[in-house]
Amino acid sequence: MQIETKITLDMLTADSVSVLTQRFVDGEQLGQNHRRVFINDDDGIAKITAYLQEPYITAVMDVWRNKK
Repeated sequence: MQIETKITLDMLTADSVSVLTQRFVDGEQLGQNHRRVFINDDDGIAKITAYLQEPYITAVMDVWRNKK
């Protein structure tokens, strides 16, 4: 039995991102969806870099760096 974690970057914009985390065992979801929102500011960047790993952090930073 192996737990699989699925992370979805939902509603990724230059201003924010919603991160959806789901856990599965043998195709069956464990518990409920977990969602966390991060804002593109110094505090949000520090929090999201501590929360996510690659390749997700690169995807978010690519969008956030292009904010004008």
